[in-house]
Amino acid sequence: MHLSRLEVAHFRGIRHGVLDFDPASTVLIGENDSGRSSLFDLLTAVLKAPEDGAGPFAFSRWDVRCPEEGLCEVPQPIRARLCFVERQPGEWDAPAFEPVRELLGGMPWPRELCFELAASNERHGREVDTWRFTGPAGSRDNDAAQLAWLRALNPLIRIDASASPARRLPLAAHLATLAGTPDQADQLAARVHRHYQQLVEGISVDLPEELSAGFDAALDLLERLNAPGRNGDEAPRHAPMLGELIGNGSGLTPQTFLPPYGNTAYRLGLLLLLGAVLDHRDTPTAPGAEPILIIEDPEAHLHPMTLSAIWHLIDRIRWQKIVCTHSGDLLASVPMTSLRRLTRLNGEVTVWRVAADVLDRDELRRYSYHVRSHRGVAAFARCWLLVEGETEFWLLPELARLCGYDFAMEGIVCVEFAQCGLPPLVKVAQALGIRWHLLADGDHAGQSYAAAVRSHVPPGELDQHVTVLRQRDIENALWHAGYADVYRRHARLPETAVDVMSPARVITRAIHRTPKPLLALEALDAMQQAGSPGVPEEMRRVIECCVALARGESPVVVEQEREPRSRHHRPRRKTHHRYRPPSEE
Repeated sequence: MHLSRLEVAHFRGIRHGVLDFDPASTVLIGENDSGRSSLFDLLTAVLKAPEDGAGPFAFSRWDVRCPEEGLCEVPQPIRARLCFVERQPGEWDAPAFEPVRELLGGMPWPRELCFELAASNERHGREVDTWRFTGPAGSRDNDAAQLAWLRALNPLIRIDASASPARRLPLAAHLATLAGTPDQADQLAARVHRHYQQLVEGISVDLPEELSAGFDAALDLLERLNAPGRNGDEAPRHAPMLGELIGNGSGLTPQTFLPPYGNTAYRLGLLLLLGAVLDHRDTPTAPGAEPILIIEDPEAHLHPMTLSAIWHLIDRIRWQKIVCTHSGDLLASVPMTSLRRLTRLNGEVTVWRVAADVLDRDELRRYSYHVRSHRGVAAFARCWLLVEGETEFWLLPELARLCGYDFAMEGIVCVEFAQCGLPPLVKVAQALGIRWHLLADGDHAGQSYAAAVRSHVPPGELDQHVTVLRQRDIENALWHAGYADVYRRHARLPETAVDVMSPARVITRAIHRTPKPLLALEALDAMQQAGSPGVPEEMRRVIECCVALARGESPVVVEQEREPRSRHHRPRRKTHHRYRPPSEE
């Protein structure tokens, strides 16, 4: 079975939240105050028995959320609900589910078994914990044997990758009972521990040889744990946790870890992952256990190549995995449907996800290539500023700096939409709870872009999400904002020609000689000069609107002015004109 849903209320800073999980892998992202660590701590408190044995759960008075700061005389009890679902029909008819047989019944597949908890601290600190198992055929209250069964069948393995690697692999004193005879096990423990410690402490004189030897030792350990007869009734199981973690059904076999190519990153990834799993060898398990593997920040201390190797190994493990990350590179490797983005506002945790039917096949391809693979950090943003090209991508963050804002600190990311298209970006942004604003040119193409997103904007909120420039493009907007000299200078035209040519022709001439982004950045330099007109008002409004969206505020909308157009106006095609000097006559 697998954990399908977690519901929590009144735990630390969380007033209420519901989080669903995929059967294989679920990847969580969110800001530091989104509640991820609290959710992991709650799962740990439910699925791991307290080490001191003082009670069934290890909650403290600080875990109970106060209705208001300083008013904890009558706090609400911590409430949690963990729902498990059988993976395939008939799974729960196996002997391993005998302790909860009376609750399961014979309902159609898939059946659901829920664990409900209410935990509180009275005024004098005495814990009051009640729990209940609820299945299709009934419920059972405060059954300690069923609680122990749940913890043994779904042991929680929590790996904090941000901790020091040396602290995660204390193998020397504990591997002697894992496999083989005592002498063989001692030798194996010494080999793995020696090579690993020399690597993490930086004292190895030959890194390639050290990695190769450590990798071979790890494979030797896996082979011994999977040796025939170790899991038979006649073979005593000295290390039940490792028997379940590595020897039975986890997918962690010597064949699993054989690299398709013998690179250093893959070998190091094996040592780190295997060491972290071995660190949980003393967790009690039941036959046929399906551990839940929680990995926090796997990218910590790792080169991107090593991170890729570790994810390659993690993804092949058949246990249910919950991964928390801040790495855009890792997000590019996981399925979109496995991603969950957490936000918390006034204690309410909201979980955002891209469902399988949000993007069609072509939209998913374009988004994955143009955004996920090349700009994975965009998924961590609060607001996307959708821009047409490279000029706006470089210019807008610098204009924001002149306005007193830092896009990176505000959580605003400029995303180019010309190649990807707007519909996939808008759909993903809304599915992940990322606010967005479109800046489009004033030409025919820009008007088409604005029309393409109207169906995704609630009535009356179009101006909060769309800005169409009054001018045909960003260059003409800068020209009319007082920075025409930049384009006149780069056009290199005689003064008499500049006076008679239209701004569009001068700008075209300048663009032929200097790339558009460089022209925009030179206009930016002119804005910083004393006496300049400053940041164009139209672009300032776009920046302030994005900042308000990122902060969760309602932008102050100023109705956009439009250039007057005749009823017969038709957009001019963007054509290039060759300069012809005036005749000598």
